Amino acid sequence: MKTKLLILAPVMLLIFLAPTIAFAQSNWSILPSAGNETVESCRGILQDNEKEKKPIYDSKILGCAIKTGEVHMYMLPYFITYIIKLLLSVAGLISVLFMVYGGYQWVVAGVSEKQEGAKKTIWHALIGFVVVLISFAVVSIVQTLATG
Repeated sequence: MKTKLLILAPVMLLIFLAPTIAFAQSNWSILPSAGNETVESCRGILQDNEKEKKPIYDSKILGCAIKTGEVHMYMLPYFITYIIKLLLSVAGLISVLFMVYGGYQWVVAGVSEKQEGAKKTIWHALIGFVVVLISFAVVSIVQTLATG
């Protein structure tokens, strides 16, 4: 078991660090980003967006609001939705990782009683993934209904 873990750990580390290494120059953060926009261009984007009959609040607009410091109370539902969707994305990633782990357990178990545990792991991860998808849909619908 220890030799399998010693082989699996570096492989998994390489798989999960490869995208980080490949995109090392990107500005990833938890909060929405305005990209390469300057403060002045962000102010213009915010003013143009507020002049619209139905303003759009995507991650770029929210990032510009953070960058310029012009965060208003009417943007709060959009920030809350953004954070909830971020957390649901992390939960979805975790459930996919557990599916992969359960598949690994199943392959390694062969024909033994551990195979049942692997099936349970995959089944529970699949249920978790479905719950995350339904939650994601509910959050999107509630945000659309609440913010019009």
